[in-house]
Amino acid sequence: MHRCEFCHVMFEARPQVKRPRACKNCQAKRQRKEEDWRDRHTGIYDGKYQQIQKRERLKKLKEMTEQIMKLIEVGKTFLGEALDLKVMGELLHRFLVFSGIRRVKQVLAVADNQA
Repeated sequence: MHRCEFCHVMFEARPQVKRPRACKNCQAKRQRKEEDWRDRHTGIYDGKYQQIQKRERLKKLKEMTEQIMKLIEVGKTFLGEALDLKVMGELLHRFLVFSGIRRVKQVLAVADNQA
């Protein structure tokens, strides 16, 4: 059961709705409220936000790549193997970017749970 933000009545939401905010009688009010907000905040969805978020995701992936490469470098020196770390780092970074940060985090979470 959820409480409607507008009329404060308890209602049962459809299972497809992740965060129900309004009952079926107040959906039109909720939509008008969101439209008003978008009208007052024009330009917020002009692509700059997505560019900033993409830059942040790539920065996080670069940091992950650097951390992984440090671990590989330690293993390389320990085992005495001849590895080209620069090429390997570039390939790893491309792989992480291709996979996406959400997928990388999912894989890391599974690995942590198994350890």
